[in-house]
Amino acid sequence: KAWLMQYGQGARLKYRSVMSEVVDFVDDASKRLARAIKDLDDVRFVMAALKDIREREVVMDLTLPDIEECYVLLSKFSVPVAVEETERVDSMRYSWARLLALAHEVQNHLIQVQPIFHRNLEQSVEVFQTE
Repeated sequence: KAWLMQYGQGARLKYRSVMSEVVDFVDDASKRLARAIKDLDDVRFVMAALKDIREREVVMDLTLPDIEECYVLLSKFSVPVAVEETERVDSMRYSWARLLALAHEVQNHLIQVQPIFHRNLEQSVEVFQTE
């Protein structure tokens, strides 16, 4: 029984750190996508966030089930886990899905404002060429 508890605590520590990385990434990406788009620098910033999410999507799809399974096994074998950790695991997939939905909304918004920024860029280039 003691070896099971030690093994469980080792797994908990490992997946708690992985879960923290996931939660931190989701929080950071959500903040980056929430930035208002007023100029081309904002577009560049948001596009970089969308790229990071796209690059991380496969890793998340592979990582989230492992974390969830680990915590299910810890619960099954009565390894003590803080309530906050269990709640974070429960909300982690929802947060990821919410981030993907936000990324989709931001991407659609970029498609809508693209002609406006394109016209502004063309006008700025024309002004630059005349000067």
